[in-house]
Amino acid sequence: MEEPKTVFWLRPVNDEAIAIVRDDANRDRRRPDPENGSAHIFRIGTDQTAKIPSRLVTFGRLPFNSDILLRGNTYANTDQCYFDLHPTTGELLLHDISKNENTKLVDFGETQSSNQILRRPRQCVVQLESDWILNIGGAKFHLRPRKAGNDKTKAALAAERHAFLQQIPEEYRTFEGMQSGPSVATAKSYNLRKVHPKARKRGEEIQWAFRRSLGAGAQGQVDRVVDLHTGEHYARKVLQWRPLHEWNIFTESAFKEKLMKEIDLVETVDHDHIVPYFHHQGWQMGCAVEIFMPVYDGSLSSRIRQLRSARQYSATGAGDIGPPDPMRVLLGSMLPQILAALEYIHSRNIIHRDIKPANILFSRDHWAVTDFGISKMIDMSSPTATRTATPFYAAPEIYHGGEQTPMVDIYGLGVCILECLVSLEGVESREAHWLPRHRQFQQLMRQHAPHFECMLADTAAERPTARALRDAFFPVYPAFPASPVSPVPAGPAAHTRSRTRQATVTLRSVDASQHDHGTVVSVAMLPSVMDWTRSLAAVILPQGYTRPGSQDSQRDVTMQSILEQDAQHPEWDQSTQPDSVALSWTKWWAWTTTKARARA
Repeated sequence: MEEPKTVFWLRPVNDEAIAIVRDDANRDRRRPDPENGSAHIFRIGTDQTAKIPSRLVTFGRLPFNSDILLRGNTYANTDQCYFDLHPTTGELLLHDISKNENTKLVDFGETQSSNQILRRPRQCVVQLESDWILNIGGAKFHLRPRKAGNDKTKAALAAERHAFLQQIPEEYRTFEGMQSGPSVATAKSYNLRKVHPKARKRGEEIQWAFRRSLGAGAQGQVDRVVDLHTGEHYARKVLQWRPLHEWNIFTESAFKEKLMKEIDLVETVDHDHIVPYFHHQGWQMGCAVEIFMPVYDGSLSSRIRQLRSARQYSATGAGDIGPPDPMRVLLGSMLPQILAALEYIHSRNIIHRDIKPANILFSRDHWAVTDFGISKMIDMSSPTATRTATPFYAAPEIYHGGEQTPMVDIYGLGVCILECLVSLEGVESREAHWLPRHRQFQQLMRQHAPHFECMLADTAAERPTARALRDAFFPVYPAFPASPVSPVPAGPAAHTRSRTRQATVTLRSVDASQHDHGTVVSVAMLPSVMDWTRSLAAVILPQGYTRPGSQDSQRDVTMQSILEQDAQHPEWDQSTQPDSVALSWTKWWAWTTTKARARA
C-alpha cells in the first residue's frame, strides 16, 4: 500500500463515500483495496495530473474543474474542497471552499474529536503522522497517510513533495494566475494564502504542532513548529517565568510585564536584518509565554563549526595557521548586514547588549540579529545599566560598571569577527578573568585582522560606530533612511565618513605567507575584506587611538596622518603598486565569488 509518490489514501467508510469511489468518472484515482480485494479506495499522489496544476486533488460537481466528481445536492455547486501542498514548507493542507462549510477533518477513532478546521479561511494542516476521518458533505472517508518509517523514507517523501511544487507552472503560483481559472471560490481561497501571516490579532492563538528542536539557551527552549491553520513553520521560543534578581523581578506578573516591554521594543523596529516577532501568546498567569519567529538555517556559531569541521584551529597552539577561505567569504557576507542592523537600532537609541555568534542567524546569504531579551532603550539620564550580557563577549565597561552605549555591541561584534578567524576554545571564559581575556582578544585581532582591532578598544570612545565601519569597509552597501532620532554620541570614529575614500579599495596579493613558530607557511587565500591595505584600515581608527601594547609609533596612525601623506604624494595610486588590484566592493565580491566557485 506504500506505493511511491503516494501522499495519502482515502478508504470509503459509509455508503455515500462508496458511491463516489465506484463512480466511473473517478476511475483514474481508484485502486483495489489491499485489505479487501472486492473493494476500492482512492490514491492521491504527487505523480497524478490534477485539473488545476497547483493542487493535488479537487472534489466538486464541475467535471472540467474537479478531479473527483461529486453527485447530488448535498455538495457545493462548484468546488467542495481540495488538497494542496504549502509552497515553502511542503505541509499538506485541506481547504473547505463549500458554501455550506460541510467539509470536516477529525481524529480517527475519536468519537468526540473536534473539527481541525477552526477559522477562516477554512483550511487546516493534515498531519501525516496520524490517521483521520474526512467528511465531505455526507460522505465519510478514512484518510490514511503514507507512513514514513525512518529518516530515509522521510527524506524521500520530502523530495517528492519538493519536486511536485517545482513543476507547478508559474502562472498558477500567483493570485492573478488563479483568477483565470473557472472557479471564483478557488481564486478567492488562494488570495488568502498569498500573504505570509506576519502578524495575528492579539488574543488569537496559534495552534501548532512540533516538528523538531532547534536548541535551548538561557532564555528558553526553541522548537520548530507548524501553524496548523496556515502550514507556515515558525521558530517557537518558550519562556517560563523565573525570578530575575538583576532586574528586581520576583513575581510572574512582574516577569511578564518586563517581557512584554522587550517584545514591544522588538516590534517597534522594522529592518531586514533584525529577526521579527510574528506572534506571541501565553500571557495568562500560570502559562509559559510563546514567541513565534521565522525559521533560519542556523546561527553564526553553527556555521563556524561547520566550516571548521575538516580542520582544527587553536587560539594559542601550533595549529593556528590563519582562517580558511570560506571564513573570509562568510565575513564579507555577514558583516555589512549585521552592521546595517546595528546602525539602525543604535540610531533609535537601542542597544542589544548580547551580540554573539549564537544571536546572529542566517538563511542562505541573509543574516539577521535576534534575541533582544536583554536589550534596553538607552536611558541618557542613567549612565549605568545592569550587567546582563554574555560575559565572554562583554565589553570592558560592563565589568567596570561604567556607561553602557552602543559601543558594547561593536565590541561584541568584534569578538564575533575574531571567532570567525581563529578558534577561541582555549581562551579563559570565566567572568573573573575578563581583563586577561580582553588583552588576549586584542592580541589575536592584531595578529589576524588589525583593521578591526579598534572594535576591541579599551574604552567606548575609542571604538568606531557601526556607520563608520560600514562606510569604511562596505561603502556600496545600501544605507537605511535617515532616522528622525538623533544617534547616540560616540567617539571621534563617528566622524570618519567624510574622510573615507569610497571610490575604490585595494586588495593585497592573492598569495600570502605567515610565520608559525619560525616556519614559513604558504597560505593560498582569496583576497577579502581582511586583505585591504592601510588606507581602508586607517579610516576607521579614531583620532589619537593607540593599539594596546604597541611600542611602534608608526602603527599609531590616524586619519589625519593619512590625509597628510596623501597631500604630500598626490600622484601615489595604489592600483599601480605591485601585487595589488584596485576594485570596487561590488566587483571584488563578484570576483571572489567566481574564484570560490572555480575552486569548488
